[in-house]
Amino acid sequence: MTRWEHDCAGCCGRWRCFFQKVYMHWVLLVVALGLLLFWDASFYQGCSEDSRCGGLISRHVANDLLRDGEHEHNLASLQNVQEVLSQQRESSKKAIYKDSPSAIGINPLLSVIQAAVAFNESVLLLMNPPFTGLRNALQEEIHQLRCLFAKGVQTDAVMVEDGMVQCKHPQNAMRKSVTGSVVTLKFDSSILPATALYGKIGWKKLVYGVSPLEDDRDILLFVKGLSHSKRSLLPDGLECLYGDNVRTQVTAFCQENVRCKLPARRIQHEVNGKSVTIVLRDKIFPSVVRFSLGTTHFDTHTVVVEETQRPFFLCVCSLVWNGAKFLKEWIMYHSSLGAQRFFLYDNNSDDDIENVLESLRSYNVSRHPWPWLKTQEASFSHCAVRASSQCKWVAFIDLDEFIFPKGFVHTKVSEVIEPPLHCLIKEYDRVDKGKLGQLKISNFNFGPSGLRILPKSGQMVNYICRMSVPKRVKSIVRASAIHPSYCSRVHYFELKAGYVAAQAVRRDAVIHHFKYHAWEDFKLKFVRRAATFVTDWGQNKDLDSFDRTPGLGTQAVEPLDWAHQFCEIEDTSLRDYVMNTSNFYLAGKLLWE
Repeated sequence: MTRWEHDCAGCCGRWRCFFQKVYMHWVLLVVALGLLLFWDASFYQGCSEDSRCGGLISRHVANDLLRDGEHEHNLASLQNVQEVLSQQRESSKKAIYKDSPSAIGINPLLSVIQAAVAFNESVLLLMNPPFTGLRNALQEEIHQLRCLFAKGVQTDAVMVEDGMVQCKHPQNAMRKSVTGSVVTLKFDSSILPATALYGKIGWKKLVYGVSPLEDDRDILLFVKGLSHSKRSLLPDGLECLYGDNVRTQVTAFCQENVRCKLPARRIQHEVNGKSVTIVLRDKIFPSVVRFSLGTTHFDTHTVVVEETQRPFFLCVCSLVWNGAKFLKEWIMYHSSLGAQRFFLYDNNSDDDIENVLESLRSYNVSRHPWPWLKTQEASFSHCAVRASSQCKWVAFIDLDEFIFPKGFVHTKVSEVIEPPLHCLIKEYDRVDKGKLGQLKISNFNFGPSGLRILPKSGQMVNYICRMSVPKRVKSIVRASAIHPSYCSRVHYFELKAGYVAAQAVRRDAVIHHFKYHAWEDFKLKFVRRAATFVTDWGQNKDLDSFDRTPGLGTQAVEPLDWAHQFCEIEDTSLRDYVMNTSNFYLAGKLLWE
């Protein structure tokens, strides 16, 4: 019998054996905790008694993070935030940092980072509405912003807009170990309080956006993963859910659009600050939308603006990604034809778009961050809602599409009584006796026209060779005629009963779609696109999609004779109009050169 077996023999021996085993377990546990503490020490390395490590940020920057005029119940004071963080630091000296909201002890109302949405290539961090101004703080002073995961893992951070930060994923070797743990932002040496968990929210199924509606006290939710069907039939068992138990009726549905009734006003305070989502046959969708009283998202006192009282006759909506190079030409041209207001939904551009838009301020252009991938239809729906109180008609086109109302244009400014696009719309509305809801315009695709590099004079005067048959259409839509679901098919909208759609005769209007650019510009589409169906041409899927280019594979390799492809008919009509119209010139150059 061994010494261990001998010591454990008999009744007393068995009790002594039990205590020895417990003692050994405690030793192993202490060793393990010591190793874990050493592993996580990087989070607090260099933190002294008066350090700001774990704090919000310095006071003068933090003050900028607080939105003016917010209700007190939506946000505790900065002093309270700092008190909570001070308690955090004290508790961190006594306990091991476990990378979970409960371990950190953060009140969700004081959390800066409320959600993290994981895409294939990045993570989108969403900040609580009361916190804003971080973008300005980063621009005014030299600061460093990093995304901070568990185990001290840091990645690059890109500010999308106040309230939105794009992060790179951790390296593959570290992803599994940090999944399910808190992800936040590190501002210089300070860590922002967060309750967002990395890997908890994905992009396959999510309520990701909301838009207020001016009538019937409804809102429009945007939902990923609800339906791939082109039909607008309302699914059985679909409801809207506010908080944990307040359910309301779905009044309209189409693809990713769900129109919801707001809760009764007497109970809205009960769901203030809580999630807004949908329930499909008792299955609750994850959501990053929160109900907030007194904000423009949930204003129940809006007034419907009659069509005749809207300030703009024609507006334009577009989803853009890295289109700064083409913005001036596109905006100046359409403005000259009668476009009075431009809504640009920015799908994570990282070019010079903001500086270019600043130079175009006089053209009434606004930029709206739209970080959601493969959601062009939803962006058009959202823009239609936004424009409905300001615009009578809205054109939905891309930056490489130019409407040419050739039957209504004049090269001499003195001959122009009314903008050409206004004349086009009014003429077709007159024919339909005031019931025109949508004007569809044929879309002709142009090729590189022999060019390898696009000259500074722009697209209209250089791309002059096209395909003979039009592909698809794009539409100018009457805002008040759009179906209650705001259902967009990208190329057209569904209309309310009583309105009609018309097809513009080609001698009256066409769209010049400069789809196949000179190779130096075209190859950038392999990086990423703001498309609905195929955003990444480098992926080996959806190879037969209309979003792809015939003859191209998944690699950005220039095909033989690319410069002369997609050229069946020489068409100089738009170039001739631009070159012979005096108001496109300044000091002998085109306005956008």
